[in-house]
Amino acid sequence: INIIETPDHVDFTIEVERALRVLDGAILVICSVGGVQISQSITVDRQMKKYEVPRIAFTNKLDRIGADQWKVLNQ
Repeated sequence: INIIETPDHVDFTIEVERALRVLDGAILVICSVGGVQISQSITVDRQMKKYEVPRIAFTNKLDRIGADQWKVLNQ
């Protein structure tokens, strides 16, 4: 298993796309407090669809005050 962590800043969109080309699968980690980062998370999801990368979403930080898993799922 090789783990590739990609930057979440918009300046690294091309690097993320290059990394996605070689993946067999991906885990999209979403903060349950802050929710989906509209621009970057959606861009990465579109890139994964483009390269047909199987993926799952994982919500983290569920133990924090203000965490709302259902709000994140509805985004």
